Amino acid sequence: MKKCMIITTMLFALFSLILIGCAEKQDRLISQKELPTEIKQYVENHFPDHKIIQAVEDKELFSKTYELILDNNFQLEFDRKGEITAINGSSKLPDSV
Repeated sequence: MKKCMIITTMLFALFSLILIGCAEKQDRLISQKELPTEIKQYVENHFPDHKIIQAVEDKELFSKTYELILDNNFQLEFDRKGEITAINGSSKLPDSV
């Protein structure tokens, strides 16, 4: 009985460590080529005169998002489907947005 309790406790601790490791947010810089097509098309259509300075893929346990920084200080956030979810910036948004 005591061995069973020790094994159960060890398995629970191992499972907990695995879940914690998987749940950590994993940010990764990616190249423009690695962005989903929908995101590249959105930027080309709505911000044609601006370049992507930085692209980050954020992976969490059950989600993935993309964060872009453009050369005009706009920050764009997209969900895993490539749909825009947030736009932050200090200047006027393009009329097409």
